[in-house]
Amino acid sequence: IPQDIGKALFYLENAAEKENSYAAYLAGKIRLTEEGFKDIPKAIHLFRLAAEQGNDYAEYQLGKLYLYGKEVEQDYEQAIRWLTASAEHGNQYAAQLLHSIRSNKNWTAAMGALRLLQHISRMIQNRLEDERKSKGSIVIDRKLRRKIEEKNQALGIKQ
Repeated sequence: IPQDIGKALFYLENAAEKENSYAAYLAGKIRLTEEGFKDIPKAIHLFRLAAEQGNDYAEYQLGKLYLYGKEVEQDYEQAIRWLTASAEHGNQYAAQLLHSIRSNKNWTAAMGALRLLQHISRMIQNRLEDERKSKGSIVIDRKLRRKIEEKNQALGIKQ
């Protein structure tokens, strides 16, 4: 039989409405990833249908969606709630992700602070470069400036 994702979605979504959690999960996964059939709100609805019936894969998927916030608005509390439910239903991946989140919490904050400092330093550097260029002065690169300073020192010229 030739592949027909549209037809598959039709049957899966019908089964999902009749409380088949596996069909709801699979339809949600297709709605989340398959080009041409992508529909994030519908995928979340399908994952919720499956999760409410105790499908640990759907709970894990919802947890990841809310944790990373790529397809939906990031919601840390919802992410932890869904991942915890999934881990309690025996999903090893959810348990591992929860462990990783808890152990790397301080590391994540530190990395965020470092990124912020890096952006600020770039802004300051760009501003200084713009000010130098706007003054109309000739910009001399560091190597040339160092050679000029060395020659001036050799000639006894003080700056």
